[in-house]
Amino acid sequence: LEQFANPRNATAGTLKQLDPKIAAERGLAFIAHGLGDISQVHDATASQLMARIEGWGIPAGRDDWRVCKNIDEAIRRVESWLAERTAVDYPTDGMVIKVDELFLREQLGATSKYPRWCIAYKYEAERGVAVLKGRTFQVGRTGNITPVAHFDPIPLSGTMVSNASLHNFDEIERLDVRLGDKIVVEKAGEIIPQVVSIQTDKDAMRQGPITPPDSCPECSGVLEWDAPKAGHTAFRCTNQECELYFQRRQRIKLPQTCMMETGRGCDGPVEVVDHMVELRCMNPECPAQLRERVVFFAGRNQMDIENLGPAVVNQLVDKGFVSHFADLYELDEIKLMQLEGFAAKSTYNLLEAIQASKDRGLVRLLTALGIRHVGGRAAEVLAGEFDDIDSIAAASV
Repeated sequence: LEQFANPRNATAGTLKQLDPKIAAERGLAFIAHGLGDISQVHDATASQLMARIEGWGIPAGRDDWRVCKNIDEAIRRVESWLAERTAVDYPTDGMVIKVDELFLREQLGATSKYPRWCIAYKYEAERGVAVLKGRTFQVGRTGNITPVAHFDPIPLSGTMVSNASLHNFDEIERLDVRLGDKIVVEKAGEIIPQVVSIQTDKDAMRQGPITPPDSCPECSGVLEWDAPKAGHTAFRCTNQECELYFQRRQRIKLPQTCMMETGRGCDGPVEVVDHMVELRCMNPECPAQLRERVVFFAGRNQMDIENLGPAVVNQLVDKGFVSHFADLYELDEIKLMQLEGFAAKSTYNLLEAIQASKDRGLVRLLTALGIRHVGGRAAEVLAGEFDDIDSIAAASV
């Protein structure tokens, strides 16, 4: 049998099997690497609790993690694992440094996105070289236009990759990347392919620069650059040696140099620019934006509608069954049975998942709507102040 490209694909494919016997035959294994909700704490440290877990017969990687006395010892452990990680039979892309004392973890708490008591260190990602054969422009759920590089497939971190993000048009200008160039590609976080540099002689005969599209590639709608906030001036650093080179920022008062209050940047001058980095389609009816918004709406951290992935959403939008989030709740068997790959069981499962999403609560609904600047934390604040979405809509600014 053909092997899976990597453990992530093997696990995902196995867990999606409808026949539990097939899943059982795959022999999946896991390593417990953290703690969830604990009703009663009998240990003072996470290391003691993880050792207890291993004593119950649950693998917790005890041979690989260490309790370090200070940060210098922790850094040495991170450096030593770089050589050791090739000896274990599962892939790793870094190490996580955690506070061991459980009471300190509770005191440090967490932001809306991550705990304050741990930090991840990532090793340098595997890179590959390819020739840039083409480029396209993708439209995101907020209308942002993202350039994408296309090239012949290359092996990278366990998968064959033929597309990579070019991020934005400032990045294209910074790299001076053009069609026909040799590009260096890596996977950000071992997941998302991105172009990080080029290996082409810039003095050689090359094709012209890659320029932004004149209109939306999906709907031909008007494109506009994000403007700086009212009363602010947009600028960027011009020093090619600076870590913030070409990164657009905005301030009420234009700084004399690139240097930030945090110490990042350089003493070099900045240049004023007339817009921020994002180019957006301004058509609210753009089908590409709609597809991306619906996929986000149904995502695990939002309304968590199982089996409503990109392939299904594309069909629903293309057939005109969904033009707004509310249309999801008007779907029925007659419509779903018209979709490719749908039969009685899959139709029933999707309708049940849609019905279950009605109980997700106001916080997740607000997050799912994809309102700019309203993420999970802002949604929590709004839900704490207002009883329902109608009250939010009726509120004054």
